Amino acid sequence: MRELRNIGLATFIICILIGSIGAQEISVWLVEPPTDGVISCDDQQIELNIVTLGEDSTRVLIIEPSPEFGESPTGYGPADWARFADTLSSLGFYVDILPLSSDFSSILPSYDIVIIYGNPGREFSGMEIVAFFNFLSAGGNVLSVVRANAGDVSEMDIHNPILTLAGMNYSPPRTDIIDTIDVASLHPALAGVNELTVYRPMPISCSPDQQIVLTPDYDCIIAADSSLGGKIIACGEENLFHNGPLVFAGVPVYWDILDNRIFTLSAISWFASGLTPTGCGLDTASSYLDIDGWVYFFSSPEFYWDGLNLTFSPGVDFWDSGIHNIQAEIFDSCGHSIDLEFTLEFDVDAPRATLIEPPSGLLESSGDTVVVFVQDYENVMDTANSYIVVDLLDTFWLETHIHPLGFWLLPSLGWTSGTHQICVYAQDSPDYCPPNVLDSCFTIVMPEETLRVEVADVWVEGCSLVYTEVCVRSADRYVKDLYLDNFAFFENGIPVVPPSLELLNACPSESAMVDIVLLLDFSTSMNDEVSTFFGSIPSFVAALGVMDYRISAVVFNGCPEQTVPDDGVWMIVRTDFSSVPCSYIAGGPDWWATNLTDFNCLYNAVVNDVYTWPATMRGSGNEDQYGAIVRANENLDFRDGALKAFVLFTDERPIVDSPPCEPGWDESAEGLDSIIQYCIDNDIVMFPVTPHDGEFQFHSSESPDRRYYEGYYELGPQTGGGWFYLWAEDYDTLATQIGVAIADLPCCYLFRYREEQFCNEQNLLVVDAFQSITNFGRDDTVYSPPCPGSAEFYYPQPCGGITTCSLQGISLYLNSEDEFFAPIESTIILGVEPLGFYRMEDDEISFHNDTIEFVPTTDFSNGDTVCSAIVSGLDSMGCPITSDTCCFVVDLEPPQFDEIYPPPDTVMETTDFTVSLSIYDELAGVRWSEVGYDNFSVVVNGNPAEYSVYSAHPYMYVEISGVRNLDTIQICVDSIPDDPDYDYCPPNYNDTCWQFSIYILEGPIAQIILPDSGIISACVDQQIWIALTDSEGVDESTIIMVIDDDTFTCADVELTFRDSTLFFDPPPGYWSDGQLVTVELI
Repeated sequence: MRELRNIGLATFIICILIGSIGAQEISVWLVEPPTDGVISCDDQQIELNIVTLGEDSTRVLIIEPSPEFGESPTGYGPADWARFADTLSSLGFYVDILPLSSDFSSILPSYDIVIIYGNPGREFSGMEIVAFFNFLSAGGNVLSVVRANAGDVSEMDIHNPILTLAGMNYSPPRTDIIDTIDVASLHPALAGVNELTVYRPMPISCSPDQQIVLTPDYDCIIAADSSLGGKIIACGEENLFHNGPLVFAGVPVYWDILDNRIFTLSAISWFASGLTPTGCGLDTASSYLDIDGWVYFFSSPEFYWDGLNLTFSPGVDFWDSGIHNIQAEIFDSCGHSIDLEFTLEFDVDAPRATLIEPPSGLLESSGDTVVVFVQDYENVMDTANSYIVVDLLDTFWLETHIHPLGFWLLPSLGWTSGTHQICVYAQDSPDYCPPNVLDSCFTIVMPEETLRVEVADVWVEGCSLVYTEVCVRSADRYVKDLYLDNFAFFENGIPVVPPSLELLNACPSESAMVDIVLLLDFSTSMNDEVSTFFGSIPSFVAALGVMDYRISAVVFNGCPEQTVPDDGVWMIVRTDFSSVPCSYIAGGPDWWATNLTDFNCLYNAVVNDVYTWPATMRGSGNEDQYGAIVRANENLDFRDGALKAFVLFTDERPIVDSPPCEPGWDESAEGLDSIIQYCIDNDIVMFPVTPHDGEFQFHSSESPDRRYYEGYYELGPQTGGGWFYLWAEDYDTLATQIGVAIADLPCCYLFRYREEQFCNEQNLLVVDAFQSITNFGRDDTVYSPPCPGSAEFYYPQPCGGITTCSLQGISLYLNSEDEFFAPIESTIILGVEPLGFYRMEDDEISFHNDTIEFVPTTDFSNGDTVCSAIVSGLDSMGCPITSDTCCFVVDLEPPQFDEIYPPPDTVMETTDFTVSLSIYDELAGVRWSEVGYDNFSVVVNGNPAEYSVYSAHPYMYVEISGVRNLDTIQICVDSIPDDPDYDYCPPNYNDTCWQFSIYILEGPIAQIILPDSGIISACVDQQIWIALTDSEGVDESTIIMVIDDDTFTCADVELTFRDSTLFFDPPPGYWSDGQLVTVELI
């Protein structure tokens, strides 16, 4: 077949050569990402298009469909068949596209695979049908595809004559299936295919062994046959060609990755099996990507190979910012290889924002400019879309307010008093992937007044001394020359005054001493900066004003213990101020400059001498910035009482070789914390002068991460100093700013006073500062005061009770939460009111095992309220010993009896009475639980009598049985206790006895004779007879009878008394019918 492929083609056909690769066995190109821009995706994929070829390629002929019959199998217009051809070509096939106007009877032998799609525009001739039969019989392959959107029969007459050669044909009408169908066939043309997406496919009439894909209704829609020697596939579904892996002109055309695509590849692969290999295959086990020296083999999980494109998919945060060098080393299974090298630039970090001014976030005045440094270090800023919003009102756009040092912000009306929010929105401008966005806020505060007082710190020493640090500022300066009488202290509203209040330091304005050390990075990259700064020394010295200053210079580049790669250098620049030309002298006598002339000499020694040395004499390159601080502090001589100000010049972040350099404080958070603490412990105020975070120098062999460091921003403020920008445009201004910052180093006033208000949850401390008529203001703070040892009452317990002891004792236990608590006995005074005050040497006091025992020698009086407390006392730390006040009441009298009835020695004229009395105790009360029957006794005429007792407190009642006239009765009440709260002494008891007698005088006795009481009488003249007797006789003149409302005496004719009988004879008509008669005898 192959020897005929070029016969006569040039004279009558158009041949489009798509796929010849020539002698190159492997081709590879980068599909994505682009290499000419900045990428912001930290999980960016790398996709390579890789084609491996054999010595000779399989030839594919595509019979081009006629333009008037619709779209191509790629989903594009009819003219886009080249895209599909590119797909096959990229797989290693040699592809031709020919129109149906060609005479295929002579062309077919030149090809291995023929693809017929849709309607090419005419039917095949008889000679061409014979040629197809010969082509299949010689091992050729045919793929037939009809379109789903074509008429049911429009393409059948073209395709079916070819299919009939293998005993199959398309059989209209189309089905109605629009779905994804499962594929269970094991046919090699369906390798890797589990399901296919179809749209109304065309059924195929064929034998069962030719069916390879059936619909759920068992219609065959894909059939295959190899009985003629070659292979033929009939597809009744055009969408099987869609979603293929196409690459056109090096640009990928992405389709959904469905099994339709896999079928297309598998079908072509089945055709190609047994033919000349289309390629040697990719050796994934040997091929790899080298990313910045890290090797990733294609066989690792991050890679996906689809037969054409190799995709490297790293995880999130894989890429960091910077330039990454990538090399692809690709091998095929035949041993061929190819290299592809490229670089990718990434910026995966958002822009950064740093508040430069004011560094503390506290504004000094309403006209201050706030400086926010905003920069993206790998990419350009998108200035048109970056801005700052102040208090949600004022917007400052980056493109109009940018400055070399950052955003400069000042609201149009200045800063008002209060808290202001500064929100930064900034984005960079990558070329690939969305931009990195910064969206963060700062808070700054504008105080009410520029004059202000700040209680900077308060702490307690031991448990009795309170230390307070107070800073006074006016505008941007610390107020100095204040004394004790310029301050007023109040604790919980109570003035704290001398001598308790002391001022422990002074802040003089004219006699302030400062020893300044210039720590200079000795790297050659710092030559210009050091020279320029030293040229601005007059401005620096002028800014120091009236301060008593000394200035020395130290150069460093490593530690002296280093020998690899070069000797480390740390040395004090010495010279002779009296010599000319002021060169560096290793053993020179002078290193502290105290005036401008001396400093100019020191300038010459630094700039014109040591900074001209060759690089081989200037250190290791690993500067050891923080170690230089320690060595300067330990090797220079400082004046007592002088401030130590260290100005650190460097263009690199901290780096150290440890060992041999010790301590090894590097760029880590631990290193920063350690050097800050060292400076605080050694009273060193730092002023770093460095680039911004992201601008630091680094060697090409080092990681780009060395550009970043924020620690210097903290080192200055945390030690009481400040940070300055190394690459300032105006070094005179920079030198002045540093000098002013040193001259105005914080000087705050330290006070001490003795605590007097202990054990509160919080104490409120208020401090006023003033001078003459100037009121600097007031500040307050709260702190937790100490709570020293206290005394707790052991007895009497609980306090507030009543005792019956005339010599009631008192006991207190001294305790403390602090282990150091130890009372000083000689200082303890116990107050016992109303007796007085007692010390440990008094007889009434004893002290043993932290317990105070008080036993009075003088009796308390009844009714005394006794109150006791520790009046004063100190522990071994000088803290006062305190106690609560414990009070109790003394009750020395028993209960009292009152309201006795019958009263003592009285004569009762009746036997109808109840004995009663009240019992009370004004202090302790009566213990009623012990008062009852057994406390009483009753004697009548000398003999015990029967009685009962009941109570209604405070009353007790006694009922006596069988009392008669002329009886004499004695009542006794015994052992009535009061009711004290304590049992240290017994209760007070009381008893009493009294007697009384009964004498009743007897008068006349009346007894009715007739009629009986309560009867009904029918006598209209009914008489009333009453017997009336008395041993002494009856005086008839005293007799009075009352009948209803009528009164009768013996003087009346109706009433007669004779023979001890009283007769009432009513007058005629006296009684009336139904009358109810009531008779009384008086």
